Amino acid sequence: MHGVKKTVSLDVAVREIPLELVQKAKWGDKPGMSFGGTFKLKLSEFGIKISEQAAGKVNDEWTVAFEVTGLLDE
Repeated sequence: MHGVKKTVSLDVAVREIPLELVQKAKWGDKPGMSFGGTFKLKLSEFGIKISEQAAGKVNDEWTVAFEVTGLLDE
């Protein structure tokens, strides 16, 4: 980010998506999997400075959360 590369470590949760839920969501007729996690980063560690005008409105530390869902393709 902002020209700086950093390695992040995080725990990832893997979940099975039962066929019943897939059908209820009208995603098709095959079960799937999802995985997701969260990690924190600090803007200052990437050389991003918060201006005086944004101070108090923008936090230096951010939590990034993600979730990816995939369905089986047989």
